[in-house]
Amino acid sequence: MRGFVLFLICAMQLGAQAIRIDGGAAPMENIFKRIKPAFETKSGLKLDLRENGPELALVALQKGEVDAAAAGLSPEAWYELMASKGHVGIEPGTFKARRIGFDKINVFLHGDLVFLELDKAQIKSLFTGSTTNWKELGGPDLPVMVVLGDKVPGTNKVFQGQMLDGAAFAANARWVGATPDIIRTLVANPGSIGIGPLSAMTAQKLSSPVTPEVGRPITLLTKGEPSPALASLLAFAEGEGRALIAK
Repeated sequence: MRGFVLFLICAMQLGAQAIRIDGGAAPMENIFKRIKPAFETKSGLKLDLRENGPELALVALQKGEVDAAAAGLSPEAWYELMASKGHVGIEPGTFKARRIGFDKINVFLHGDLVFLELDKAQIKSLFTGSTTNWKELGGPDLPVMVVLGDKVPGTNKVFQGQMLDGAAFAANARWVGATPDIIRTLVANPGSIGIGPLSAMTAQKLSSPVTPEVGRPITLLTKGEPSPALASLLAFAEGEGRALIAK
């Protein structure tokens, strides 16, 4: 009850102020896009969501261009990613990390591919390019098209480490943008396979077979303590908004 009262007080004080959050597919698709309509209606606050991936999101946070950055990575893995990309001046002590969820990474197939289950060996052979035609796995005579997003490096890194044992993705993989681009490409191309959060899969012509579980924490970073507006959003997500969040 106390959290609910705090939420209402913050909302009334902040009016139509915008909360700016940048990040990757996992927090956007699983959490923020799902609670945005209900939160905006109840609080009067605006939620400005930008899906530029964890790298650009943390750069934007460092520059003060957004209120928070969010990604499907642990804080440690996030800082490692930034270092590997050559970013300097990203000091962990500058940021406050908060775990806001857990994301299961799912394998998606074009709807014409009817596989109820794929094991780890099969998935590894598909995504690394060892299996080039679906008939090798008992499917139709179609070439395998691996679809990946260049704006979801967190998803790619976790999947590559846990499911491919660190092996490289197929050399001929088709790289597109963010999760919506992956979904559109999968829908349009028979024989295609990709990855993403289950919440991103709509009623379009896709399927998601049973696979070994792959997942990662969803982390939110702020510079210091969250602003009052952001605190009200987090209170909503942890309270009545929880029922809207993808599990």
